[in-house]
Amino acid sequence: MNMMDEELQLFVEKAYRLKMSNFSKWATTVKNQSDLDKIIAGDWLAYDGLSIDELDAFCLNLRLLIQPRDNISIWQIRDISKKWAVDYSNFCDDIESSVCKLDQELHKKSLVQIYQDKVTFKKDLFGIIFYGGIVHVNPDKRRLFKTISSSGLFSLFIFQAFIDVVFCYMNCIQKIAFNIVQYYNSNYNK
Repeated sequence: MNMMDEELQLFVEKAYRLKMSNFSKWATTVKNQSDLDKIIAGDWLAYDGLSIDELDAFCLNLRLLIQPRDNISIWQIRDISKKWAVDYSNFCDDIESSVCKLDQELHKKSLVQIYQDKVTFKKDLFGIIFYGGIVHVNPDKRRLFKTISSSGLFSLFIFQAFIDVVFCYMNCIQKIAFNIVQYYNSNYNK
């Protein structure tokens, strides 16, 4: 198996882990209720059935697919797919379309605005939560993360807006993984 094959395989495996994770199952279940008293008191993740450890595990796997360090990011996989033979351009086009849609979503104004002097985009909100408290401790983002995650009822809306961005990433990742599998099925079933 060459390096490209390994990277694509890892991407599909991680995408599957995300989809099958307990956090993903929790996030797609309608019955999850928030504990408003705890949230107002500053526990921004006070939801029935939400496990902080499962959220952390989910985010660490997600991080592998959105950061370029491990050579399996969404954008790197898109670049790999551009090298596929023209016979597979439909898969490449679907991947490109998914990445473009994600980029458009990330640059939309967030429903929750946290800055007073500038617009908060979905990408900004995600970065503050993701890199300020869940998978990294970026000092600038950490201060803001601590402020918004302990802001009582406002943090309820922050978490919901974060979940919205997570699903933007998930939709893109799952579509890319699907197209990788289709590419391999078409490539090896000729």
